[in-house]
Amino acid sequence: MIELGKTGLVFNPYGGKMNEIPASATAFSHRAGNLFKIQYSMNWDEEGIELEKNYTAQIRRLYSYMTPFVSKNPRSAFLNYRDSDIGINNNDKNSYEEGEVYGVKYFNDNFHKLVKVKTAVDPHNFFRNEQSIPTNPRVHSGVTRLLLLTSILSLEKLMGGLMYLLLVWDLQLQRMNFWS
Repeated sequence: MIELGKTGLVFNPYGGKMNEIPASATAFSHRAGNLFKIQYSMNWDEEGIELEKNYTAQIRRLYSYMTPFVSKNPRSAFLNYRDSDIGINNNDKNSYEEGEVYGVKYFNDNFHKLVKVKTAVDPHNFFRNEQSIPTNPRVHSGVTRLLLLTSILSLEKLMGGLMYLLLVWDLQLQRMNFWS
C-alpha cells in the first residue's frame, strides 16, 4: 500500500450510452471498455519548494502505483485534465513528433485524423499551445484547406471567438464523414 498526504482521486463512471458510440466517431475516443476516468489531484496551502517537490512526488507515486489497473498501450489521458508530464510541444522542427507523444494518449487512434484536420485548417499552426494538436508538415491538402478555411472564416466572423472554431471543425468533419 502507498501512504499519501492530501491526495484526491475522482472516479467518473463511464459506460452506458458512451459505449454505444464508436471510438472513431468523434475526437473523444475513450468509450467502450473504459469503466472510469480517474482524476488525480494534490492540494496544499503551505509554501515552499521542498513541500512542492514532496507533494508532487506523492501524486506521481500514486499515478505510477495505478499503472497495472488502467489503460495500456498507450496509457490514455483526458485532454481536459492536462498533464504536462506526458509531454509538451516546443513548436519547433520536431513539433509533430513531440505532439504525437501526448496526442496519442489524449486521442488514441483519432490523433492522426485530428492532425489531418489541423493541417488542413491551420497549416501554419497559428492556434497552438504546449499540448495542442500539431500540424504535419509532410501533408498538404490545398483544396480541403481552402474549403474549410472559407467556411470557418465566414462563420467565425458571425459568431466571434475561437471556441466556435472547434464547433465548425466538428461540423465540417461530420459533413465530410471524416470520422467514419
